[in-house]
Amino acid sequence: MDDFFGNPKIIKLGCGIMMDISLIVENNHGTKGKTKRFVHILDMALFFDKLQEIYPTEMNLITTKEKKNWGLSDLCEIILGQPLNKEERLCDWEKRPLTDSQLEYAALDAFCLVQMYDRLKQIAMEKKMNFDHLATLSMHLTTSQWKPKRRLQGMRSEKGLDINKPLPIQHFKVVIDSALEVQGKQLRQMGADVQILDSSDSPETAVKISKSEERILICSLTLFRQVEHIHPEAFCFKPVNKYGDHTSISSIFHKFNVQLNSKSILSRCMVCNSPECIKLTIDDINFLQEYNKNEDPLH
Repeated sequence: MDDFFGNPKIIKLGCGIMMDISLIVENNHGTKGKTKRFVHILDMALFFDKLQEIYPTEMNLITTKEKKNWGLSDLCEIILGQPLNKEERLCDWEKRPLTDSQLEYAALDAFCLVQMYDRLKQIAMEKKMNFDHLATLSMHLTTSQWKPKRRLQGMRSEKGLDINKPLPIQHFKVVIDSALEVQGKQLRQMGADVQILDSSDSPETAVKISKSEERILICSLTLFRQVEHIHPEAFCFKPVNKYGDHTSISSIFHKFNVQLNSKSILSRCMVCNSPECIKLTIDDINFLQEYNKNEDPLH
């Protein structure tokens, strides 16, 4: 199951998809007791809301409706122009074999999700919207809906961290290894307070920052081995997964039961971690891009 749901090269689309995945895991005896990794899973309803929130003017061309909890049929009608026929949805889906009409409905369901994704991407390109970035953020929001294990322990550490209570992203304070710089900047994008170590910082510096500023220390295996005897509360993460891609920060959210908030997204600077940010309009961004093009590099 990890080979599919944990594969970052495959985008998994759905509407309320984490509920579907929960049922799959619940009813699959082969997953019992195993770690579940979910990456590149996108809830189209959540993604559509995020596009409307960030690009209200551009998305107003699609719909003027203000609604939450979009259903698949609603999204189909708004994005593709026609609602999805719900008749087969009321059938008994536990009975086997499925009827031809049920198989057709399931295939149409999947086809519509792909069509909506492609249509939104096309609109984003035409309106110069940052589609890929928002899709990635929405994937993190989607996978954060998965309930984590109730208790976490560091590698070879007897001291556990109680995570029964969800931790709001804006209160998630970490100091992170320079080897995990990519993940650190992504955490900042989501609103976490992240101090990224410099490659020249010593293990003692990392521990000092963690203790004095009450930050969780997240490090690569190399740094972990250097600090575990003086800071057993440190946690170890691999910078790169088995596919050669950067490890998804969704696993960090799962581990620490971090609760994401759409208002916290892009509330911190990716470069300096400052919470003092200015929201620019599309016109402002276009102006700055033109200004940079015309700027004399010698002055």
